[in-house]
Amino acid sequence: MSHQISHITKRIIILLSILAVGLFSLPISGYADLSGTYTIGEGRNYTSISSAVTSLTSQGVSGPVIFNISENMTYDEQIVIGPITSPSSTNTITFQSGPAIGSSATVQFTPTAADNYVIRLNGADYVSFKNLIINSYGNNTYGIIVRLESDADLNEFLNIIFNGISTTSSGNTPALIISENSSVDYIRIEENTFKNGASGIVMRGVNSSNLSSGTQILNNTFNNQSWGAPYLLYQNAPQLIGNTVSGAGQRGFKLQSCDNGLQILKNKVSVNSSYGLYFYYCDGGTGLPFPRGLVANNFLAVTGTYGLYSYDNTYQDILYNGVNLSQGSTASAAFIIDGTGSTVNVQNNIFANSVGGYAASISGTPAINTSDYNNLYSPGNYLARWGTTNLIDLARLQSASSQDAHSVTDSYQKVMKMMLMK
Repeated sequence: MSHQISHITKRIIILLSILAVGLFSLPISGYADLSGTYTIGEGRNYTSISSAVTSLTSQGVSGPVIFNISENMTYDEQIVIGPITSPSSTNTITFQSGPAIGSSATVQFTPTAADNYVIRLNGADYVSFKNLIINSYGNNTYGIIVRLESDADLNEFLNIIFNGISTTSSGNTPALIISENSSVDYIRIEENTFKNGASGIVMRGVNSSNLSSGTQILNNTFNNQSWGAPYLLYQNAPQLIGNTVSGAGQRGFKLQSCDNGLQILKNKVSVNSSYGLYFYYCDGGTGLPFPRGLVANNFLAVTGTYGLYSYDNTYQDILYNGVNLSQGSTASAAFIIDGTGSTVNVQNNIFANSVGGYAASISGTPAINTSDYNNLYSPGNYLARWGTTNLIDLARLQSASSQDAHSVTDSYQKVMKMMLMK
C-alpha cells in the first residue's frame, strides 16, 4: 500500500513539474513590459485611451512605446497618467493621432471642482502627446485641459489644438496647461494652438529657492485668452521663442522670477491689453555657466498702457525689439524700466508710442548699464522720462542720462516701416 502511495505521489510531482515548465514558457502579455506600437480605438489593441494608460502604468515599458489613436474619432475621457516603470530618453511614450494625413483624434471632457482637468500627468515622465485636438467643456472656474504635477518631468505637447472655454475671467486660471507650485522640469510645448481660456499656459515652480528648469514654449499660437498667454513663475532658464499672441485681455507675456539665461526671442504679440511683455524679479547670470537673460527680436503691438515693461530685473539684454503702443494716456510708455534692478543693456530697439505718451520711461535709472542705438518716437509733449524728469526731446534725454549717444528719433512713417521689416 505504501509503495502504491509513493508511486502516485511521484506521478503527481512529475505532472506538476511539467505544468510549471509549461506555464513559465508561455508569454503572459498582460504582465509583459510594453514596447513597440499599439492602436487605440474600436476593434484595436485598446478600445480607449484610459485602458491603454492602465496597461502602461501597471506594466511599465522596456522600449519606446507609441499609441496610435484612431483618427476622426472623439474620445470622451478624463485621463490620468501616474508614474511609469522604466521610461527614459530612449524608452519614451507617445500618444498621437493615427498615421492618416490631415486628420486628428479628439479628446474631450468637462472638468469639475473635484477633477479640474482633461489630462493629468501625476508624476509621469517622458510622455508625449502629438497631433491631437483636446477640448475642455468646463466653466470660468473649472476649465483646465492639462495639469502637470508631482515631479512630472521631460514631457512634450506637440502640434495640439487646445480648445478652452470662452471666458472673461480676470484671473490667470483656468489655464489650458498648468503646473501649480510643483517641481516640473524640462517641459516642451511646441507648435500648438491655444484657443480661449483665461491663460494659455501657467507654469509655477515651487519658490525662488526651488526653480523648475528647462521649460520650452516654442512656435505656438495663442488666441483670445482673457488674462494672458504664457505666465511663468519660479523658472530656471525658460525659453519663449517664436510664439504668436493675439487678443490677450490683460497681458501678452508675464514672467516673474525667471532666472539664469531666460530667453524671450522672435515672438509676435498683438494684444488689447495693459502689457505686451511684463517681466520682473528676473535675475540673469553673469556669464558661464549661467548666461545673462536675453529679450531680443520681439515685435509687440499693444493697444494698452505699456509695451515692454521691466521691473527689478538684473543682468538682462534687451536688444532688437520693436514696440508700438497705439492706445493709452500721456502716462503710457512703449518701454518702461521701473523699480530697482541693475546691469540691463538696452540697444538697437524701436520704441514708438503713437498716442502721445512716453517712448521710454526709465524711473528705475540704476538698472541701466547701457542704452544706445535705439529709435524713439512719440508725438506727445515728452519723448521720454528719466527718473522723475520729463524730457521733451532726445538731446535732453542724452544729457540727463549720459546714454543713447547714437540713438535717433525718426518720423512715425519711418518707424512703422522699420518695424514691419523686423
